[in-house]
Amino acid sequence: FSLISYPSLMEPSERRIFTICGPYPVIRSCLRKRGWVERKHILKFDIPDHKDEGNEAECDNGSRLVRNEETSFYWTTKKDAVDYYTLHIDQILNHYSRTGAFTTKIGLCLHLRNLPWYVSVNPNSFFPRCYAICIQDEKSAFIDDFRKTAAFCVIKWVVNLHISDDWSSKENSDKEDAIQIKDYEIKKVKELPGELVEMACKVCKTYFEQFEHEDIDTETDNVPVLSETEWNKFVDHYYSLIHEGAVICNAESYFTQCQNILHKIRLLNPQQEIDGLHNIWIIKPGAKSRGRGRIMLVFDKYR
Repeated sequence: FSLISYPSLMEPSERRIFTICGPYPVIRSCLRKRGWVERKHILKFDIPDHKDEGNEAECDNGSRLVRNEETSFYWTTKKDAVDYYTLHIDQILNHYSRTGAFTTKIGLCLHLRNLPWYVSVNPNSFFPRCYAICIQDEKSAFIDDFRKTAAFCVIKWVVNLHISDDWSSKENSDKEDAIQIKDYEIKKVKELPGELVEMACKVCKTYFEQFEHEDIDTETDNVPVLSETEWNKFVDHYYSLIHEGAVICNAESYFTQCQNILHKIRLLNPQQEIDGLHNIWIIKPGAKSRGRGRIMLVFDKYR
């Protein structure tokens, strides 16, 4: 075998030599079909490669021919696998140097958190809330946000209940009442105490005070709005309300109060409309999750 067998290697200025760090058979096969020759990457531990279409012996011969040549194109998922400072101007890498702040989720998350220090912009006004829960302070902030959002959802549930009742006609209402009574006889509906709404209102009031900095230098500055026991009870009731079809006793009596609170929440929280009622969050592992897809789970036991 010689360079004559590989037209892509004949012209030095147009040599198409690639190196892939790791087993990526689809990318490797596509490059070979386009006339590229692989200069194999040497690893400490040999990773078994998948056999792709074509003559493997011929590809191995091509790799031996270019073992002392410079790679034209590097493909790697780890940006540190190649030293950027040793690359020539005509060598291509599928990564840019020092771009972790914009090409990784945790980089975006942390930079959005620091944005208000540089410009007078609220990142929540244009990007969904996100937290790097591998950092303890971020994890605590996420837990606070999760609980606060659950309180907002309870307020919204009360308001939506009243609005849906107002829009329903008398005929439909009578029909639905009959169905609900029948369903109630078949399956007992869990009733939650009005204390759930009162706790949600208390959380919202504290949120307003914190937003307007009215809680600074007060006796209750460092006092949690609810104890851990109360929070666990609140979240359990919230799950019963949203996911198990429970109802709140005398919810109508809280409508006016909840409507006023919800109006103020919408003024202060730019993401209130996308929060919905289910309080769904996307949790991404810190690493090794590339290309594995996303699944939706309800962790009842982690309430």
